[in-house]
Amino acid sequence: MSAIITDQIRILNAKNFVNEVRSSGNSYYSFVGLPNPSDYQSDWDIDPPSPKDNFDEEIHYWDSMVAL
Repeated sequence: MSAIITDQIRILNAKNFVNEVRSSGNSYYSFVGLPNPSDYQSDWDIDPPSPKDNFDEEIHYWDSMVAL
Protein backbone atom coordinates (compact mmCIF):
# COMPACT_ATOMS: atom_id res chain seq x y z
CA MET A 1 0.00 0.00 0.00
CA SER A 2 1.40 3.39 -0.93
CA ALA A 3 1.85 6.08 1.69
CA ILE A 4 -0.24 9.22 1.51
CA ILE A 5 2.31 11.25 3.44
CA THR A 6 5.43 11.17 1.31
CA ASP A 7 8.93 12.24 2.26
CA GLN A 8 8.55 15.35 0.10
CA ILE A 9 5.48 16.46 2.06
CA ARG A 10 7.35 15.93 5.33
CA ILE A 11 10.28 17.99 4.04
CA LEU A 12 7.92 20.75 2.87
CA ASN A 13 6.18 20.80 6.27
CA ALA A 14 9.52 21.04 8.06
CA LYS A 15 10.69 23.90 5.82
CA ASN A 16 7.39 25.75 6.34
CA PHE A 17 7.68 25.33 10.12
CA VAL A 18 11.25 26.67 10.18
CA ASN A 19 10.26 29.64 8.03
CA GLU A 20 7.34 30.45 10.33
CA VAL A 21 9.53 30.27 13.43
CA ARG A 22 12.11 32.57 11.84
CA SER A 23 9.43 35.11 10.91
CA SER A 24 9.25 38.09 13.27
CA GLY A 25 5.47 38.27 12.89
CA ASN A 26 4.86 35.14 14.95
CA SER A 27 5.32 34.38 18.63
CA TYR A 28 6.02 30.93 20.00
CA TYR A 29 6.29 30.05 23.66
CA SER A 30 7.72 27.02 25.37
CA PHE A 31 7.89 26.10 29.01
CA VAL A 32 9.82 23.88 31.35
CA GLY A 33 7.62 21.87 33.65
CA LEU A 34 8.26 20.24 36.97
CA PRO A 35 8.33 16.47 36.39
CA ASN A 36 6.48 14.20 38.72
CA PRO A 37 7.82 10.66 38.23
CA SER A 38 4.89 9.04 39.99
CA ASP A 39 2.56 10.28 37.22
CA TYR A 40 4.38 8.25 34.59
CA GLN A 41 5.14 4.63 34.05
CA SER A 42 8.62 3.25 33.58
CA ASP A 43 7.96 1.09 30.50
CA TRP A 44 7.60 3.80 27.85
CA ASP A 45 9.33 1.72 25.14
CA ILE A 46 6.69 -1.00 25.44
CA ASP A 47 3.57 0.99 26.36
CA PRO A 48 3.90 4.76 25.76
CA PRO A 49 1.44 7.01 27.59
CA SER A 50 -1.50 8.38 25.62
CA PRO A 51 -1.80 12.13 25.00
CA LYS A 52 -3.65 14.05 27.67
CA ASP A 53 -6.01 16.61 26.22
CA ASN A 54 -8.56 17.71 28.78
CA PHE A 55 -8.95 20.79 30.95
CA ASP A 56 -7.78 19.08 34.14
CA GLU A 57 -4.45 18.22 32.52
CA GLU A 58 -4.11 21.74 31.10
CA ILE A 59 -4.50 23.14 34.61
CA HIS A 60 -1.88 20.65 35.82
CA TYR A 61 0.52 21.90 33.12
CA TRP A 62 0.03 25.50 34.26
CA ASP A 63 0.52 24.54 37.91
CA SER A 64 3.74 22.65 37.23
CA MET A 65 5.46 25.27 35.03
CA VAL A 66 8.89 26.26 36.30
CA ALA A 67 9.94 28.70 33.55
CA LEU A 68 8.37 30.10 30.41
